[in-house]
Amino acid sequence: TLVLFFGEIVPSAFFTGPNQVEVAAKLVPLVKFVMFFLTPIAVPIAKLLDKVLIDDSSGGHGHLDEDVTEGKYYNRTELSALVRIQYEAQVSDKRRRKQEQTLLLKSAVGVAG
Repeated sequence: TLVLFFGEIVPSAFFTGPNQVEVAAKLVPLVKFVMFFLTPIAVPIAKLLDKVLIDDSSGGHGHLDEDVTEGKYYNRTELSALVRIQYEAQVSDKRRRKQEQTLLLKSAVGVAG
C-alpha cells in the first residue's frame, strides 16, 4: 500500500495542474542527487542479480559479460528502423482489425437480412 500511495497517488496529485513542468524541473537536482547517492548501492545489487538470475530468453545463457551501468544506445539508422518496424506493426494490426470488423458487420447484416 505504501508503494501505491507514494508511487501512484501522491505523484499524480502533486504533478497534476497547469505548472507541472515547472515543478518537475525544480525537482531535477533532487532526483540527480538521489541517483548519485544510491548508485553505490544499486549497481552492486544489479550486478549480483545479473549473476544470480539468468535470462531465459537467450536460451538459458545469461549475458553476464554486459555491464549493467552501460545502456544500449542506438544510432540514427537503428532507431529509425525500430520506429519503422513499430509503425508497420501498428498499421498491420489496424488493417487486420478493420478487416475483422468488416467481416463481422457483413455476417451480422447477412444474418439480419
